[in-house]
Amino acid sequence: MVAALGQSVGVIHLQQTDFRYDRHWDFTESGLVDPFEAAACQRRAGLADCPVFLEVFYPFERSDASVLAAMRQSMAFAKPAFT
Repeated sequence: MVAALGQSVGVIHLQQTDFRYDRHWDFTESGLVDPFEAAACQRRAGLADCPVFLEVFYPFERSDASVLAAMRQSMAFAKPAFT
């Protein structure tokens, strides 16, 4: 799918999900997205230089400290796939 879009892709957002709903989970949640497979797909599509960002949403009631901790964990988990 990404390959068909080719150079029309300007940025890729990455999120963990169960493919049932538009979850926008971070990678502290158990889901079906493998960052290594996502990065491989990106490279196969010729988009290795395309920026990737983690797009997650948290409930507004969640504490800043827990969001920061989850983001740190998620980045530590996903970053090796894209470096």
